[in-house]
Amino acid sequence: ALLAELAPGSLIRRLARVHQARWNLHQAAFRHRSGGTDQPDPIQRVYGDRNRWITKATLRLDGGQKVATSLGDESRTDAGQTVTFPRRTVKSFDITVDETNVGKRASYSGVSGVGFAEIRARDDAADAQDVQVEEITRMPVDLTHDVGSASLAHRLVFSMNRSRTILVPPRYSEDERNLTRAFDVPAAREFELAGRARISTTAPDELVDEVVGIPGADAGGVTARSSARLPGDLQARASSAIDGDPSTAWTTPFATPVGQSIEVDAGQPVTFDHLDLQVVADGRHSVPTRLRIDADGQTRTVDLPAIGDQPGENATTPATVSFDPVTATNVRVTIESVREVSTREYYSNTPIVTPAALAELGIPGVQRAALGESLPGVCRDDLLTTAPPSPSA
Repeated sequence: ALLAELAPGSLIRRLARVHQARWNLHQAAFRHRSGGTDQPDPIQRVYGDRNRWITKATLRLDGGQKVATSLGDESRTDAGQTVTFPRRTVKSFDITVDETNVGKRASYSGVSGVGFAEIRARDDAADAQDVQVEEITRMPVDLTHDVGSASLAHRLVFSMNRSRTILVPPRYSEDERNLTRAFDVPAAREFELAGRARISTTAPDELVDEVVGIPGADAGGVTARSSARLPGDLQARASSAIDGDPSTAWTTPFATPVGQSIEVDAGQPVTFDHLDLQVVADGRHSVPTRLRIDADGQTRTVDLPAIGDQPGENATTPATVSFDPVTATNVRVTIESVREVSTREYYSNTPIVTPAALAELGIPGVQRAALGESLPGVCRDDLLTTAPPSPSA
């Protein structure tokens, strides 16, 4: 048997449902050993849209003893909330969600799902680690077992596909982060590997640029990053606002355009006293009205001229803003206010502020390199790992 994993890292599932929240949420089994514990740490969903959360839950140990608990604000932080009970040795436990802050409703339209991002449990030994789950999908084995060494006279192909998720709200995590499969090879033979790798839509802006061959400041180019971008859209990353192409734009997420920022590392000091902005103003996007410019410790705040909406999807309007000169290598531009445009959120049917978008930031002389005809021909050693089977495989 062979274990193949097509990306480093561990699989984390974030569980959420938008229906009545009285259901068994999680069950963990401690296989091959028992653990002594008196304090699992549940962490509720920490990221994404959250206007509903768990307030009461019941922990059941080995299908018997029940521990009722109330979950407070700390359960909605990265640290989590510790639930205590008399020390005992357990092999398994499950948690049932009993109540949420909004109670029972005839309809749950407009409210978020609830769930746990992590449930930490550990033995009370001094060197104990949190119990972690590794999910491995075993491929069918009957055929490979039946043909055995006779398979050497035939082509043998193992075809694997990852369960992918389009990461747009209200979806915030992949069904499968890694393509992890266990399979049996019926006889010793050599294989060729072919596959398709996709850039994750959650990858940081500057990492996307690096992968597609756009040099950053450390390689003689320009590095661009943002506080956030429109989920699910790689083209909405920061460098789209410094590429000289008004048909591309850095775009903020829905709901929170104010406070979002774009940051540029020019690699060397530049002196400028204005920005030649290209602002997306098409009636569908919120429109920035004030920007703050932070340049190596110097700050300028500017009001944009009145910008009306233009016909055409993603239409842009030029807007030049002037200020006292600054000289800096690192420049961050923050949206301080916008002319809001609202729409209906598709999954909650409630009003939501649309994103703002800057097609060009317009720092004189600062522009990223053009995208090449093909990806860089660089070998990578972080896309595939193999391992022998575990004793339980």
